[in-house]
Amino acid sequence: MSLSVIFRAAGVGFTLATFPGLVVSAVVRDVVARCCGVPSGRVADSRARDDAGPAAAVSGRTSREGAANAVTDGGTVGTSRPTYAADYRRAPTYRSLLAATAVPPVATALVAVLLFVAAATVVEFWTLRWWMLTWLGVAVAAHALPAADASRALRERSRRTDSRLRRVGAPLATAGRLAAALTIVRVDALIAAALYYLVAAALYPGAPSVI
Repeated sequence: MSLSVIFRAAGVGFTLATFPGLVVSAVVRDVVARCCGVPSGRVADSRARDDAGPAAAVSGRTSREGAANAVTDGGTVGTSRPTYAADYRRAPTYRSLLAATAVPPVATALVAVLLFVAAATVVEFWTLRWWMLTWLGVAVAAHALPAADASRALRERSRRTDSRLRRVGAPLATAGRLAAALTIVRVDALIAAALYYLVAAALYPGAPSVI
């Protein structure tokens, strides 16, 4: 078994284990993007893009009235399923793009902190409810990272803007892209564990047994 297969399997397993956090993160990003005025763009399904190549990924339109067909290795024809997602490149202002990139990780982390606090103060330790709240907190915290597409758009806009906010936006974009690259070694799990440790240490200083 190759190393790439192992990493891919580990990624799929981690995604399934933290699926509630993925949902929370997606909802938060969507709400924040709407509040910041980031428009939605039509994109093709990622699996269809992988089969059809770069031509299948179309901004605003897909070929053949929204369906891009491709022949897979097995000889079957795959059809892309167009969906709508926030198009951060079309954010109205640099300030709105910066907010749409920075606010979701903070909001998602706050949700995780609330779950950790509830696990540590509301229920008894080592009970089923404690495990459930802790698992949900870890799942949410693991996805408290800047969106890769938002970080990419912020980096591109930071190179062109004259706004003083680029002093904040450029490092944030770099950090977001670095975090996205390091997810292959599960840096997101390390961030979730560190957040839990910080919450537990703040609530129970000097009591490592609760960590």
